Amino acid sequence: MDLLSPKPHVPPDFVIKVDETDIVIYAHKFVLARVSSVFVKEFYGSVHPLRERTEEDSVEVIDEKCYSFDASNVFIRFVYGDQNCVETCV
Repeated sequence: MDLLSPKPHVPPDFVIKVDETDIVIYAHKFVLARVSSVFVKEFYGSVHPLRERTEEDSVEVIDEKCYSFDASNVFIRFVYGDQNCVETCV
């Protein structure tokens, strides 16, 4: 299952807006939370991740002003298991 495909089986619930443009990167909170306790705390806090979701927390959007699209995209691709993404940006 390719979660980063244009039409993934599991729709993304996290959007990163990059460089104050219309460029966005879609992701899944559960994938990011798998790799970092910082994301677990950010997304789920002290509430159990299997809690019932509501309409207002279905998609979270952040504005990323510190990193470029390329840096953010490589990070997301790496987290999703694309080991070649680092080699392609060197």
